[in-house]
Amino acid sequence: MIPMNTRFSRRTFAAASAAVSVSVLGASRGVLAQDATPAASPVEAAGLFDSTGLTEIVISAEQYTFTAAVPGALAEGWYIITLQNNSDAVASANLGLLPEGTSGGDLTSVVAQSFQGQGGELPDWWLSATFAGGNVAAPGASTSTLAYLTPGKWFMFSTNPASAQSPSSFSILTPEELETNYGIAADASATPAASPATNAIMAPEGVVATVNVDINDTMVSPDGAPAGGEQILQVTNGGEQVHDLVILHTEDILDEAGAASLATSWISGEETNAMVVGGVGTLSPGLSAFAGIDAQPGTYAVFSSLPDANGGLQVDNGLVTIFTAQ
Repeated sequence: MIPMNTRFSRRTFAAASAAVSVSVLGASRGVLAQDATPAASPVEAAGLFDSTGLTEIVISAEQYTFTAAVPGALAEGWYIITLQNNSDAVASANLGLLPEGTSGGDLTSVVAQSFQGQGGELPDWWLSATFAGGNVAAPGASTSTLAYLTPGKWFMFSTNPASAQSPSSFSILTPEELETNYGIAADASATPAASPATNAIMAPEGVVATVNVDINDTMVSPDGAPAGGEQILQVTNGGEQVHDLVILHTEDILDEAGAASLATSWISGEETNAMVVGGVGTLSPGLSAFAGIDAQPGTYAVFSSLPDANGGLQVDNGLVTIFTAQ
């Protein structure tokens, strides 16, 4: 099925579904709150991806909560994910579709036990979940990515120990739910937008990456360094574990060892002399997402911040690299 949101601009889709509310959960860490209904209005904050015409989901990170502003009923497809960090710490908003029988409480437990900067054991269901990416943003900053979302209840959750937002959620609807509940008919003759060579979901029309970054279980491999200015990075998880990608900018000169030390400090929630400029949240094996960054002159440490399945942190096993922008 061709994603339905490719057939609507953000404005027309929002107008057509302005009377529809999508549940969003928000709470203090460790407790999930009751459903809430955000305003159904488009937000023009997508930057590099604005010209795609894709529907935008805006995630606001407050001190202890995530909330998502969504423009009505949402179908499967590519979305612009914009993170607005209104807190005083780095915000990490990851997108996860949990397997059947797993709850937001289970997710909260994993975050509390395994994402405190030292690594930790991940549950058996972790690899059975679908992670589509997400964003990371400095305090007061806004970043945008592209993520492909399939039907189900998507949780937003933090993997940064310096942040305190509890898991929250929004829903992507099946074609049957869209037609039955909202009278939005799917195109039954459409086929999935996938590459016949890899069976991977293809990039949205008109989105061309400046740099391709492959992450596997032992390294982060960009195919080049971004030039100065606005760039689009395509990030692909080519490994067997769940990975993410964090991009830090510093005026210091770093070698690989220095980048690894900087990354470890950042993962632990320590203050550093580097600024986070973007990245992609948790990403399942075989999936891709896109990140937009504004590359200023200097050195960049690029790494995965997640626990390693074999113990410790992924950065300890080589998932860190550096590049320099002129």
